[in-house]
Amino acid sequence: LANVNVMLGFEPQAHLGKVLAGEAKLRDIIVHHPTGIDIIPASSGVVSMTNLNDDEQSQLVAAFEELADDYDYLLVDTAAGIGDNVLYFNEAAEDIIVVVDSEPTSITDAYALIKVLV
Repeated sequence: LANVNVMLGFEPQAHLGKVLAGEAKLRDIIVHHPTGIDIIPASSGVVSMTNLNDDEQSQLVAAFEELADDYDYLLVDTAAGIGDNVLYFNEAAEDIIVVVDSEPTSITDAYALIKVLV
């Protein structure tokens, strides 16, 4: 999240953690960037967001589904690896794009994710 803020020049007022806590609706945290893209800020450094329970995962997917009529595409950037959240959100996706770089750990993580999803 911090890198995106620096690259795109914005500071979000709320993030997905606030949605899960019931403090905000997903539509309320969308940042409308001057480039024409809308961004839903994740939460950086919030440990509870790394291990969502089944209800929280379902809650987020349902919230994203409510946006389906408003957007042609919704890109979700998950963490690397094959953690429960990563697998859940990839399985909920219509299409999956795996991005890698030349680092051996990146290639290993990508291979493991593809293998597990298949």
